[in-house]
Amino acid sequence: MTNKAKSQPSVRLLKGYGTEGFFDEMTEQGDKVRPHYTRFREMFQSLTAKEFDLKRESVDLAFLRQGITFNVYGDSAGMEKIFPFDLLPRIIPAKEWEQLERGLIQRITALNLFLHDIYHDQKILKDGVIPPFYVLSGKHFRREFVNFNVPKDIYIHVCGTDLIRGADGQYMVLEDNGRCPSGVSYVLENRRALKRSFPQMFESIGVRPVEHYPQELLKMLQYIAPAGIADPTIVLLTPGAYNSAYFEHTYLARQMGITQSAPASRAHRRVRADRRAAHTGRVQLGLLRAHLSGTANGHRDCRGPRPRGARRAGVHAHDERTAAGACHLPAH
Repeated sequence: MTNKAKSQPSVRLLKGYGTEGFFDEMTEQGDKVRPHYTRFREMFQSLTAKEFDLKRESVDLAFLRQGITFNVYGDSAGMEKIFPFDLLPRIIPAKEWEQLERGLIQRITALNLFLHDIYHDQKILKDGVIPPFYVLSGKHFRREFVNFNVPKDIYIHVCGTDLIRGADGQYMVLEDNGRCPSGVSYVLENRRALKRSFPQMFESIGVRPVEHYPQELLKMLQYIAPAGIADPTIVLLTPGAYNSAYFEHTYLARQMGITQSAPASRAHRRVRADRRAAHTGRVQLGLLRAHLSGTANGHRDCRGPRPRGARRAGVHAHDERTAAGACHLPAH
């Protein structure tokens, strides 16, 4: 019995791959492969076109079966979409990430200090660094919170920072999503999909893990519990199954081992009852909003236009990863 000969590796997968006019993470000008992509490119080019298509179809099917989808409001073709996944990962060298991580930590620290100042001494307004009109007339500025002390002085608990790269490869911040960032569940599932598709890559390249994120998020939520509550109850509030980020809500609740509550649900009624009891002193309850993402217009409506020629970097803390997204840093 003869074995069927394997198809020859297809160099056509990257044939015509142009990098003119923008920064490319994998290659430099002249088709020179960057050092941190050398091993992956060798593995990638050993694939036939058919093998590549099978890997891509396998990922799409797995995402569909696992419910890794998102909803698109107002789409006549159907609300539920499979989350797009790119089999070609974006690899960030460790030294490059260390600089990014320091900058992102510095940035979220500065944002929290800014908000604390805005709701307390307002020195940044009095010193003329920012004209008071821009802050005090803002529709989201809450005058009733002036001089109110939030737990641990943390206003932004999870920050989704959108990064882009210019033509010179320099990272720039497009915007900070500090109100309701979503997308980290797709980061974690994308990593699992990439591991299944290219298991040998993770063994040979040495990619940092990201699986610990849900536990880091849970620890952060426990850390900001109101004073006097040693063992807070963490509840994830969700608008329900028709919300654009519902997969993320169920995923994070399951990974953190906490209750998910939707309006009119039994869990939601129990939370409200426990909360009333907490006010009377009968029980200790720390009710925290873990992740409530999405609006009536969808969970990506707060992102502005991307500057021409700029590319979204889409990195996640401790993650050399694939697919577009944002950097989510739990604030400690």
